Amino acid sequence: MTPVPAEAAKNTKNVTVSRGPFEVAGFLAGAVESGMRYSGRLDLALICAQDPAGCAASGVFTRNFFCAAPVELCRERLEKHRARAILANAGIANACTGGEGKIRAIEMARIASDALGCPADSVLVSSTGVIGMQVDLDPVARCMPRLIHSLRPDG
Repeated sequence: MTPVPAEAAKNTKNVTVSRGPFEVAGFLAGAVESGMRYSGRLDLALICAQDPAGCAASGVFTRNFFCAAPVELCRERLEKHRARAILANAGIANACTGGEGKIRAIEMARIASDALGCPADSVLVSSTGVIGMQVDLDPVARCMPRLIHSLRPDG
């Protein structure tokens, strides 16, 4: 296991978390440092089904009336109960960002789907971090080739 820094609760104090290999048959995973909010941290991750048709998918979401754009997007996309991948970022939550936040969540999924060669509506998005900030799409687009290259069964 490898110790990695992680945000603790609602502050930016680093803690050490044991990270073992990701090993789920039929899936690939990878992560890169995009610099979306901090430098020197793995903050952009992708998990995808090896089957181009995707896999069965479901989700558990907040019941809060004020849910983030990625939650809204995933709720809609999971109505068909299938997905190919999930793109996750850390540092910016894309919450309380209005219509622009939803547009950016959709665009994050499109960037990943283009790189994977799958339909955009088969990619889910998850974001965690600071509330009220828009996700910067430039690091997502810039780092996507590296992220795709990082995918492996033990990601």
